[in-house]
Amino acid sequence: MTDRYTDLFSTLAQKHGLYIIAGSQPVVRDGDLYNVAHLFAPTGAYYTQDALHIPPIERADFDIEPGDDIKVFDTPLARIGIQVGYDVEFPELARCRPWQAPRCSSCRTARTSAKPMTASATPPRRVRWKISSMS
Repeated sequence: MTDRYTDLFSTLAQKHGLYIIAGSQPVVRDGDLYNVAHLFAPTGAYYTQDALHIPPIERADFDIEPGDDIKVFDTPLARIGIQVGYDVEFPELARCRPWQAPRCSSCRTARTSAKPMTASATPPRRVRWKISSMS
């Protein structure tokens, strides 16, 4: 699946001359499973950001491992930082980014059910507030 995913978005980014931050994708690396967001460039190249915080259910049910570094991607348009899913629940990631000076920060998250992944009953509202507070 990952090859088809990267081929599709690399082609679209090249064809339309865009930077695309596509949804995250499970990626197997060195025998471990990670939740990885991709930034696709107009050149066809792509860059990745691993989820750094993994929800307990994803750890227990899918054995997803956390990544270990915060990346900022330099583009001619802006420096871009990506937070993947559950990472938005932890403000230290947004707080660490200013010293890296990103001009754009994206949080890739989706909920497939109304059941919250965290203790709060209103994750979409909290995600919207956290993204706004980062700008």
